[in-house]
Amino acid sequence: MLFRKAPILNTILASLLAGALVACGSGSGSSTASAPGNNGGLDCFATGATVASTTEGSGIALFYNAMMYPTNKNTGTPWAFLEPAGLDLKGISSFNYTTCSAKYDTIINTVVAQDRNKNGTFNDGANDSYSALRGAVAISTSPFVGLGTFFYAAESLGFSSYTTGLTEPLFKAALETACKGTIIGSNLNTTGVCPNGTFMHNFLWRPNGLFNNGSATPGFIGVQSSDSVNGDAGLTWTRGYLLKTYSNHVNTTPFYTAIFDAGSSGTRLSYFYVTPSRPGGKASVSLLFTKKYKDSGINDFMSGQGTISTAVLPNKSLPNGCPGSTALGQNQVGPCVLQPLLDYLTTQLNGIPKSSVKIELFATAGMRTEDIKNGGAYTTMQITNYYENIMRPYVSNSLQYSDVGSFKTINGNSEEGVWSWINLNDLRYNTFATQGRCGNDPIGDVEVGGSSMQVVFPVNLMASDAANVYNVNLNGCSINVYSKTFLGLGGDDARKFMRAYNY
Repeated sequence: MLFRKAPILNTILASLLAGALVACGSGSGSSTASAPGNNGGLDCFATGATVASTTEGSGIALFYNAMMYPTNKNTGTPWAFLEPAGLDLKGISSFNYTTCSAKYDTIINTVVAQDRNKNGTFNDGANDSYSALRGAVAISTSPFVGLGTFFYAAESLGFSSYTTGLTEPLFKAALETACKGTIIGSNLNTTGVCPNGTFMHNFLWRPNGLFNNGSATPGFIGVQSSDSVNGDAGLTWTRGYLLKTYSNHVNTTPFYTAIFDAGSSGTRLSYFYVTPSRPGGKASVSLLFTKKYKDSGINDFMSGQGTISTAVLPNKSLPNGCPGSTALGQNQVGPCVLQPLLDYLTTQLNGIPKSSVKIELFATAGMRTEDIKNGGAYTTMQITNYYENIMRPYVSNSLQYSDVGSFKTINGNSEEGVWSWINLNDLRYNTFATQGRCGNDPIGDVEVGGSSMQVVFPVNLMASDAANVYNVNLNGCSINVYSKTFLGLGGDDARKFMRAYNY
């Protein structure tokens, strides 16, 4: 979900020059005591926010925690599910940074330590903690930038151009100035600036946080837009996947491929022309277009809660075979989500046969949370059936795209996190531009999606899944990176946890 608001940076700079800075460092510590009063998220939204203008999408699945969810009676299982109605504001909103930040402090600490966020991609490992992440980040010698929700939170406060120079005092002053006033808007695109900004500030700069008190050098420096900048392909992990998969390849025959990025808040299709490289080289990956309409994510279709918006579809009408726009289930994901996107692709082929285009679908944190082991309601076999016996046959049989590759949920560590980091450093920092050696110094990132967060940065450590360290070797440049994902710390889920906490 994208959160945007008119920039207020000029107001902040004027306040700084006048010496009217709001005092910094008033956040919480690591205590898990509930924030006093203002339950239901009221203290995280500025005046002007209403139930109607802060409506959330589907609910959240999480491991049960009595402190965060004291009224939830589902104590017989390790997980609970909160319906969207439980996320409504319960009164008149009034932003309070101290109490809102205290909620986020508890949520971050609790979610990071949940069983589903154990170390490693392919093993269970040991439970993690925010302080352990701080210790890992502290060894980095690379600067960090924020992506995804953190970019949009910064953009809402006027910092979208700050790829460097974004400091904690500047961000905190902008956040409190904006949120002490009245924020008017019809939806979360505008009213979400305060909770999302508080989440970003707490995660990065809380007392004893990742990027203060001498923790990391040179620390967090700014944000990068996921959109195209100066004509580049934009920050999509799909391009990073193609670079990693088709660099150092034996078969160098160019091909076309379309990849579904099935996220927790919607599905997009990206169409690429790829020229694989010989061993020691780097693949050429050109993005031809990206297309999305508006669905609630294939994870919602998994559980019979799928929705689409006809307002953005061709002719503002339902796709052929799609029975409606709400309460859509697994068998509707093909006609309601995949079909309109592939129909658009068909109009862009310009004579290229459908059989010459490889189709793949990779789902991210929304589908990771559907698995029983992550707090969901479905077994691995049921999820595999959803991909293999419902979606893949629909693409090959009904839509006649015969070259169908992987349809699966990707992990956040060695796949989503690493792929995003590759694309960021290739596009914006030219790390892999020169064959036979690394180019510009690589950068770390904190990428925040809808349901998960990925923290990735270069390290001088041996590759080890148990240690969350993975090797990247492109164009003769070999770098080991620490990559860790956290289910539940995406911008949407973190905000929902905040609103449900002690409501």
